[in-house]
Amino acid sequence: MNKTSAIKALDRPGSRWLAAVGASVAETWARRRPTIVRPLPGGVFLHRHVDGAIVLPSVLSRRTPRQLELATHDIFCFGYTPQQGDTVLDIGAGCGEETLTFSRLVGPLGRVISVEAHPDTYRQLVLTCKYNDLDNVTPLQLAVTDVETTVTIDDGTPEAGSITATISGTGKKEVSGVTIDKIIATYDCPCVDLLKMNIEGAEQLAIRGMVLSLAKVRHVVISCHDFVLQPGFAGGDPAWFATYDTVTAFLRDAGFTLAERRSTDPRPEVQFYVYGSRG
Repeated sequence: MNKTSAIKALDRPGSRWLAAVGASVAETWARRRPTIVRPLPGGVFLHRHVDGAIVLPSVLSRRTPRQLELATHDIFCFGYTPQQGDTVLDIGAGCGEETLTFSRLVGPLGRVISVEAHPDTYRQLVLTCKYNDLDNVTPLQLAVTDVETTVTIDDGTPEAGSITATISGTGKKEVSGVTIDKIIATYDCPCVDLLKMNIEGAEQLAIRGMVLSLAKVRHVVISCHDFVLQPGFAGGDPAWFATYDTVTAFLRDAGFTLAERRSTDPRPEVQFYVYGSRG
């Protein structure tokens, strides 16, 4: 059994502190920078690095806050980088992986509205905001869809330490579903400088619920999930995951200018990100 497997084996009730100590030593050694991991109530772990903190369900973290920042700039700020004083609507915030960077970019005069549907992941988002003192972030536990209703969600596959969730008619977790129009109106956003969306196929519903507020949105970055239908991926229902054409057509019809597709990027998922701007 290697070191990583041994640490993960300790991640169970009664030995979580031992797992955290082992992870602290292993990550400090691997990165040559101090890292402190400690268990929190609810089966999650606080990963405190010199450049920030993040709360994850796993005892080992794949990325430091600095690495998350670089990834956020690479993916979600490719079309537009938020500025001081901006408003960012972060839909599908996970445990705060991008929220950390957005909060720093917009500064104390800006704000970030971070929306996460999955109850467990939402709690991690709230804790990540707490341990980083992100006073300019408003976390919301909501599912973004095309009508105001109650939706059920299923657990997806853990990705980068957070639990993804998909809207399902047979899910076991009930979450309030709202439209983007409702969020923007409720939180009195005269302008949304960047709307980021990464919601596992539900983007095709979400865009139908932002028609009234489109004029307030300056830039968008939307993760479409067509890549899961390609060879080598888990697959799924094309009617749910093949959203790229629908999203791009909607944005063009709404007057957005779309950036050239990142078709030469070797990462399949990056090829299906949509970047749009309007004057």
